[in-house]
Amino acid sequence: MDAGAVWFSLPLGVMCVHRAAVWFAVGRGALGQAHRLPGKSAASGALALQGEGRTRAPVTWLRPLKAGVPGLGEKLARFVEIMCANDEAIFGVEVGSEEERLCAELAARDGRVKVVVCDAGAAANPKVAKLIAMTPCARHERWILADAEARIDAEFASAFRDEWEWTGADALTAGYRFVGMGTWVQWLDALAVVQTLWPGLELVRAFGRVRFTLGACTGVRRVDVESIGGWAVLGAELAEDQQLGARLAAAGKTVRISEAVLDLESEPMTWRDYWRHQRRVAVTYRVAAPAGALGMILTRGFTICLMLAAVWPGWLTLGNAALAAAIHVLAVAVQGRRQGERAGGWVGLSLIADVVETVCWGLSWGSSRVWWGGGSGGSLPGVDSSETPNLRQCAKKFMRRLASL
Repeated sequence: MDAGAVWFSLPLGVMCVHRAAVWFAVGRGALGQAHRLPGKSAASGALALQGEGRTRAPVTWLRPLKAGVPGLGEKLARFVEIMCANDEAIFGVEVGSEEERLCAELAARDGRVKVVVCDAGAAANPKVAKLIAMTPCARHERWILADAEARIDAEFASAFRDEWEWTGADALTAGYRFVGMGTWVQWLDALAVVQTLWPGLELVRAFGRVRFTLGACTGVRRVDVESIGGWAVLGAELAEDQQLGARLAAAGKTVRISEAVLDLESEPMTWRDYWRHQRRVAVTYRVAAPAGALGMILTRGFTICLMLAAVWPGWLTLGNAALAAAIHVLAVAVQGRRQGERAGGWVGLSLIADVVETVCWGLSWGSSRVWWGGGSGGSLPGVDSSETPNLRQCAKKFMRRLASL
């Protein structure tokens, strides 16, 4: 085989190695999670807690709400119903908003509910601005942060809280999956979670130390947030969830990815919304974790093979692209099945999603602005990222990480 054939086949080979590593990680994580919890799983630990007759520690649920979430009133009402008697829920809302009216009605019916009208100017990051206003009202030492789109049912809440207590983790964060997709655009947006987020989570759980949290749902203690300087230190961060986990890990705290998976309601979106969301995610990740963002190109085997076939068409490049497409679709179908999704036409859309994510990855290296807090609710200017490491610096850092494995 000549050198040209080797180079043309390299992306396919890297793709196969990446997929094999993911599935090794999945298998390793399924073996009682012995590398994280000696001899027992979080589920067995929860049963042990129940057997000892111990009650759950009370928590304060922090729910910073945003506009435009479909069926929000019904979601929040169901959520309040499944709360434990000694819990409390704090909803952060904007003054005069529909969310304020809905939450005020809930608070009038249930004394465990508090409504905090937040000052959007408290921080550049709108979610952090709400948390700054909400947490002084919290009665309990344990906090669980959850997004407005989260479908929190009794099963998830119980599993998440029991795991947090049993494992002794300082912070617990939950992976998520989108539900309620009704259009191609919503499926494309949801596929980023299936084909990009979850393989990364599996690898970190198996081989690395968790140095991040996920914004959908995270459990953290008041004292630990205060030890890193409070929410105010995250006010100018694009990825406050990633920075929260990074700062906790740097302080010697243990961050764990939960075995419980959270359902997030898929938001209605246009093609423009989808494109803006993917751009925002790519730029946010590049700013927050530049070395990790650089390494993501190794996971884009299908799109790279497709590009090579388009520029240098031939039996080898076309064959590699076809094989890469088959491997990609199969891997996405299997990963989707692990998350409870039956195989269907959405699996084929993963090829389009991979191309879009790769293009956004490339564009992120030349952009310092994002549509922050976008979606159908409008757009906000992003944060200047001119001080973030450049491509050369990221490459050096990424190679040092590979060498340390």
